[in-house]
Amino acid sequence: MSLYRGPTYAELITSALKRYADRPFVSLGPDELTYAEVESASSQILQALADLGLARGSGFAVLSGNRPEAFFTVAAGLTLGGRYTMLNPFGSVEQHAFVVEDGEIDTLVFDPRVYEQHAAELLGRASGIKRVLSLGPSSLAAHDLLAAASEHSPCDLNPVPSEDDPAILQYTSGTTGQPKGVILSHRAMAHGVLLLAAQWEWPSDVRFLALTQLAQALLVPVMLRGGTAVLDSGLDPALILKTIEQEQITATYAVPALIYALLDHPESRAFDTSSLKLMVYASSPISPSRLAEAIERFGSIFMQVYGQTEALFVTMLGRADHDPDRPTRFGSCGRPLAGNEVRVLDVDGQEAQPGEIGEVCIRGRVIMDGYWHQPGLTADALRNGWLHTGDLARRDIDGFISIVDRKKDTIVSAGIEVYSREIEDVLASHADVAAAAVFGVPDDADGERAMAVVVARPGYDPKLDELRSLVEAQKGVSLAAHSIEIVDAMPLTAAGKPDKQALRLSAVESAATS
Repeated sequence: MSLYRGPTYAELITSALKRYADRPFVSLGPDELTYAEVESASSQILQALADLGLARGSGFAVLSGNRPEAFFTVAAGLTLGGRYTMLNPFGSVEQHAFVVEDGEIDTLVFDPRVYEQHAAELLGRASGIKRVLSLGPSSLAAHDLLAAASEHSPCDLNPVPSEDDPAILQYTSGTTGQPKGVILSHRAMAHGVLLLAAQWEWPSDVRFLALTQLAQALLVPVMLRGGTAVLDSGLDPALILKTIEQEQITATYAVPALIYALLDHPESRAFDTSSLKLMVYASSPISPSRLAEAIERFGSIFMQVYGQTEALFVTMLGRADHDPDRPTRFGSCGRPLAGNEVRVLDVDGQEAQPGEIGEVCIRGRVIMDGYWHQPGLTADALRNGWLHTGDLARRDIDGFISIVDRKKDTIVSAGIEVYSREIEDVLASHADVAAAAVFGVPDDADGERAMAVVVARPGYDPKLDELRSLVEAQKGVSLAAHSIEIVDAMPLTAAGKPDKQALRLSAVESAATS
């Protein structure tokens, strides 16, 4: 065995549980679980999983509401050397069936309080599952994992996997086709977590609000800081604001769409959110004008992180960089986290000059090992020693990177490249607009044309002529959206991004029937 090895993801979890044994880790309203109690519960689940056959290399998936037992199960499975796949709690049966089949998942764990019927339908469509386990009593033919765990006494957690073992098999959102399984090793996961624990601008007392199971991925850096997690299971803006006030939350994570909802809630200012010191946002670009509003409402607490399934955490725009006196910075995703090498490369593979558009490419320990059973796609993504992200961006002279579009979403209209982010930011700057999405639709004359969908702020009525004039004034007629539609709500992907694939399909179908 080499003397020089890095920690595994499982080792970071188990070491944090021991280090902060007496501190509260999970807040459950009036009750709290200490790190030691979480370690004990996880060790009991680990023994039950081992008895039922989960072993090193087994693929296991968890479909659950935002409850602590789901996290305990993930920690236990990773410690045993299992390969974990999260089933997005907002995904469909069809999406989950594809993931379970493609990912060779042999163990399914589900929360029967929320997903009993969903799990039944999933099991009817997916073969290959050897173990069906429920977090509590279930009417399905499943083992009650919690009951099985209660038959064991707590024991030490001794991680099995090596740093090169797969820790996570996570699927992309599939916005441009079938989802792809991304293999993330224990090495990549551990390095990503250490980057976050060391470089994110955490408050001294971390009370982290994890709003969905999606946010549980951030619990490990919280653990390394000795923080406390408050698990919530809803995205209602009023309830979130109430929880921040009552639980004295100091840090949380939100997608831009949720930040807009918090701003637009009529009683937003009725809640005391002064305890909040850090709000991390990610997943999709944020409107600079709405970000300025958020800073005015909540203070200088915002930090952006840019990454993707294939590369975890890549860049950071810190709180000090969210400077209202430098609003052009609001459109940036920041500079690389220390330990990541990031370049913006042109079509010839050369570094683009400041202000020029190129593809964001990454080298470092946070990138994936490859796509699950897709060597061709892996070779294309990991060519010439770089992960090619598919994101187009500019870098300024200070090294700040600004994403302008996904490579596959760039609109080519009459030979002119149109970047959706540029038009979206202009539309969202209108005082009556809450959110905007721009995408391309087929056009007989120009090949493609840009179309925009806009959501009005509550109680406001944006005028189409004003919106068109605003875009034309700032971007010119050639870059303006050819048509703009006002809708009641923006369709979102399971990751909280505007669902441009659904918008594009709806627009094409409407045109075909009109």
